[in-house]
Amino acid sequence: MVNLNKEQKKVLTNQIDYDTFVKARRFNRGAEIDREYELIIFRHYIHDNTIEIDILSDGFYNRKEFENSLHHKDS
Repeated sequence: MVNLNKEQKKVLTNQIDYDTFVKARRFNRGAEIDREYELIIFRHYIHDNTIEIDILSDGFYNRKEFENSLHHKDS
């Protein structure tokens, strides 16, 4: 959903608009990011509150939304 430009310290996206980003639930630096938080954020960004916690299985990060993430595993 985003591309990271590490050199310029920028996050680039064509899929997330400003309002969606601003309304996303934040976390405090150093706080643990658990599965519940991931689900809340995932639901928010794909605009689907019907997704249940069981989607956060081992295959969760193989979704297209995570293709460029640190969690993605090539099959």
